[in-house]
Amino acid sequence: MEILLIDDDAITNFVHQNIIESKLPGMPIKIFYNGQTALDHICAHPETKFLVFLDLNMPIMNGWEFLEAIAPKIDTLQVNIHVLTSSIDPRDHQITDAMPFVRSFLEKPLDENVLDRFISDKIDQRE
Repeated sequence: MEILLIDDDAITNFVHQNIIESKLPGMPIKIFYNGQTALDHICAHPETKFLVFLDLNMPIMNGWEFLEAIAPKIDTLQVNIHVLTSSIDPRDHQITDAMPFVRSFLEKPLDENVLDRFISDKIDQRE
C-alpha cells in the first residue's frame, strides 16, 4: 500500500507527511502537487493499493478534474480516496457525497484521530 498526498501546498504536505509517518513508520508516502501526476502514477501501478488524500484546489489538474478522470477507471484500480481540503462550501461536500468511490470529505489539516480511523482496517492489507 502507498499513501498519496495530492496537494499543491508544500507546507501542508510536510505537516501531513509527518503526521502519517508518526503513525505509520516505514509506510510509503508519495507527494504530488497536482492531480495529473498523481493520476499518471496510479494508472501506471494498477496492482498497488492506494490511500489517497486529495485537495480540491490545485493547478494543472485540480481535485475535481482528478475525480472526473479517475471515475471511469475506478473499477480497475485499488484506490481509497479521501478529499482533504480547506473548502467549507457545503456544495463541495454534497458533490463528493454523490461519488461512491470518495470515502470521506475532510477539512485540513489532517487530524491524527481521523487518520487512525482510515488506516486501522487498511494496515493488514499491506503488500
